[in-house]
Amino acid sequence: MVSGRGYGFFTWSDLFTSRQLVTLTTFSDLIGEARQRVIADAQAAGFDTARSEEYADAVATYLAFVLDRVADFNNSVCRWRSSIETVMNLFARQSIPMVWDYAEANILHTTVGGWETCLDYQMQCLEKLNPSDHDKGTAVQSDATRLMQERPVVVSTDPPYYDNIGYADLSDFFYVWLRRSLGHIYPDLFSTLLVPKAEELVATPYRFDGDKEKARVFFEDGLFQAFARMREIAHPNYPLTIYYAYKQTESTKDGATSTGWETLLEGLVRIGFQITGTWPVRTERSIRSVSIGANALASSIVLVCRPRPADAPRTGRRRFLRALRTELPAALHLLQQGHIA
Repeated sequence: MVSGRGYGFFTWSDLFTSRQLVTLTTFSDLIGEARQRVIADAQAAGFDTARSEEYADAVATYLAFVLDRVADFNNSVCRWRSSIETVMNLFARQSIPMVWDYAEANILHTTVGGWETCLDYQMQCLEKLNPSDHDKGTAVQSDATRLMQERPVVVSTDPPYYDNIGYADLSDFFYVWLRRSLGHIYPDLFSTLLVPKAEELVATPYRFDGDKEKARVFFEDGLFQAFARMREIAHPNYPLTIYYAYKQTESTKDGATSTGWETLLEGLVRIGFQITGTWPVRTERSIRSVSIGANALASSIVLVCRPRPADAPRTGRRRFLRALRTELPAALHLLQQGHIA
């Protein structure tokens, strides 16, 4: 908990009251007991040992997901939403905000943040899935700069946002509970005490002894390598699509700039991509907020990229500005007609 040390938070357990810790650890222990019960019931139904354990592992995994959701609603940084009189979870956005006072859910009751409510929420999600033996997907955890693919693939990615969000740091909140509940089932996934962070592509100065320049170089070089690898493995018949929803700006002597946005565009151009289109996509819920009643993002932007031809013509600054003055007003008018925020 790097950013919370100045406020007295040194471990993730500091975000929970003693009562909450006892309750959550008890539920975590019960997940292991439930797994053993599932194995016994499956074997009594005629399943062999291997299938019984696979089934029990799946049930335990889903229960661990429920526990993570319960933890999100049962900590000392939860907010109270007076307009609807309910507890709100910690992660309304990708950060851990400070609160003057916190609300506490009844984890044993059928209310928001309660175990049964969180379990029902997950069951609704599972019921929406329609698994098929013919359409099986696979997930691989890999470094984006060293992706190993034997055939061309369709690439659609949401890249890291410079130094705006430290996903690996925030993931620790959920990881510690998952590791406690599932570490014996997935020892390879939970072999470390916390989420690995050294290879995360983010320009976070604290990982470089506070040196912002080293953090910037690490991010830009890594992004360049990732885009280069994506271009090598991308399917020639389909464009590369990149989701982008970065809002943070910085003030400089030349005005407001967005380092993350500029770095992303520069990386694409340097590696030989051309941006052939931009699609606004409504990806955010109306209640997603940065403050009460304020919408964080109206839409995300999808950049449509294709490899730039080797014989593509070049232009000068004057011709570029002339084309910009000619084409930009009509393009903006089109966006306004479509009510694009």
